[in-house]
Amino acid sequence: MGISQKRTLSKDEALMVRSNMRRIRETTVLDGDLLVRPLSLRKMADKLGTNSAKLSRFETGKNSPFRHEMVMKYAKVLGVPIHLFYQRHTRRKPTRLEADLLDISNRRYEELAQSLKKTQEALRKTQRIVEVQTMILKEQAKALKTVQRVTSREL
Repeated sequence: MGISQKRTLSKDEALMVRSNMRRIRETTVLDGDLLVRPLSLRKMADKLGTNSAKLSRFETGKNSPFRHEMVMKYAKVLGVPIHLFYQRHTRRKPTRLEADLLDISNRRYEELAQSLKKTQEALRKTQRIVEVQTMILKEQAKALKTVQRVTSREL
């Protein structure tokens, strides 16, 4: 049965489509958007000629009947094929390569985090050294002025 043919969706299917609608809206960037950001619920509601509260209820399925016409409007506004809203997104087990890459990435992240921590500690120590040296230089400058005053009086 094609998407264009009318049939009643089960609650689970309707929930899946609604979830896809939100996910697609939140991840699709429109060409005409100068800020190049996905549409907010409010902006999508404006484009659909409704308000954000009604749209939120439709996306979540709370107190709002499922309407295929709304899915068609979403597809038109977002410029995506309508069948994307009706696809099941199954989670698959990562391949061995993906798992290895994730492991390598996680280890590298930990190494970088440790390196950053060491660098920050070294920076704090260096800043403290600079503060102490600055205090010493100020004290030396005071002492030098005092010596110069005493010496100029004696002459």
